Amino acid sequence: MTTAGQPEAWNENWASPDRLFTRRTPRTLRQLWQRAYFEDLWRRLDAAGLTAGAGPLVACEQGSGRGTTSMYLAARGAAVTLVDLAPNALGEAKAAFAEDGLGDPSAVLADVRDTGLPSDHFDCVYNIGLLEHFDDPLPVLREAVRILKPGGVLFFVVVPVVPERNKRLVRALFSPWRLVPEPVKAAVRPWRGLHRSQPVFHRTEFTRDAWSDWMVAAGATSVEVIPYNPFHPPVLGDAFERRVAVPLYRAALAVGQRWGRDRGLQTRAGFELCDLVTGSK
Repeated sequence: MTTAGQPEAWNENWASPDRLFTRRTPRTLRQLWQRAYFEDLWRRLDAAGLTAGAGPLVACEQGSGRGTTSMYLAARGAAVTLVDLAPNALGEAKAAFAEDGLGDPSAVLADVRDTGLPSDHFDCVYNIGLLEHFDDPLPVLREAVRILKPGGVLFFVVVPVVPERNKRLVRALFSPWRLVPEPVKAAVRPWRGLHRSQPVFHRTEFTRDAWSDWMVAAGATSVEVIPYNPFHPPVLGDAFERRVAVPLYRAALAVGQRWGRDRGLQTRAGFELCDLVTGSK
């Protein structure tokens, strides 16, 4: 059972949100993810010729939650509309916008499957970690295409189930602590301070082929679905994340840019934490 269409659950989820938007260098992995998602979206908008128009970019975030991606767009001058079914989410997002001097975003309390927004209105429609909460995501995609302008950009980050065959290699490379037998971990945790709560993400078993078919059925064009985000969370504590993992991941992004192979968080199949679903109209 998914949490889509359950505002009570999402009100509780957003009661005390982390601050994921930052104007400074990201220090936590979730801040780095969010910055990188925005930068990848901005590159696609720039390639579509949408970042240098006469007026501000007009953008809509479906299932906005904290509105982090929208905060980054607003910091670049975009006019953003946040859509969420949970009033707490919209309240937290508007407070965060105000605190960071980003103005007052348009906030729409509505189901993302039926937003009531005008057709052919937005330069981009995007969501981060929304679609996996729906047993049938096609109505969400149809609504996104409906409110998108012709030539606009669709950008959806989806959290899939990681196949068992991929987990051992990924863990060996990114979180080797998970390969240690549980009795050894139980003995070491108290004096190494290794126990920490990990964020729990709802995951979907839908394949990349399924997302591609749904995008086409929704009326999207130039559809692409790729393995995305190889930056796995370490399990050696917050200090290790901030001092070692995040700087290494930032360096990996910088190397890709310097070598002229800037593909953002695109990765090889088997290393991904997410799928990236993109398209146009």
